[in-house]
Amino acid sequence: MCGLAGEIRFDGRAADVAALGRMCDCMTRRGPDGSGVWQRGPIALGHRRLSIIDLSAAGSQPMVDSAIGLSVAFNGCSTTTATSAPSWRAPATGSSPRPTPR
Repeated sequence: MCGLAGEIRFDGRAADVAALGRMCDCMTRRGPDGSGVWQRGPIALGHRRLSIIDLSAAGSQPMVDSAIGLSVAFNGCSTTTATSAPSWRAPATGSSPRPTPR
């Protein structure tokens, strides 16, 4: 199992990246395959990685998309298979796939 840590400061100071690194170090047994920390202003995310499905560096966390300003750390896996892709790539129809109860 992976491990997550984070800090949000409400006093106007930047998050303590060194403290977050120590939090992640305490979870080494949960995620012996890698570690990552991301910080911006008062928010910091940390992650310990246990590589099971994706053994490449592409699965490293926290995951950051600078183009849209999104950062995330999560426990679990996110996979797309050939059988699931068509269902989420289909164009929106404006209606629910199931009738909504009234």
